[in-house]
Amino acid sequence: CCSVHASAFLFQDIMPGDVLVYSNGYSYDHVALYLGKGMLMHALNSKYGTIIQSVQYYESWDSKNHLTMVRRYF
Repeated sequence: CCSVHASAFLFQDIMPGDVLVYSNGYSYDHVALYLGKGMLMHALNSKYGTIIQSVQYYESWDSKNHLTMVRRYF
């Protein structure tokens, strides 16, 4: 049916629609969709659900996770 191609990018080159992959140092444990202008959308947890917030705020709030990869799917 379909093929998916993903490419890796540096954080300064990300574009809206890119997938941000976070790791806790042992495994990949969170992903978010980059919306542009420093904002991301992600399913935070069952209490808060899917939210939009700044990348900077999320990374300071969940300091155990670090941005590990940025992927762009075509």
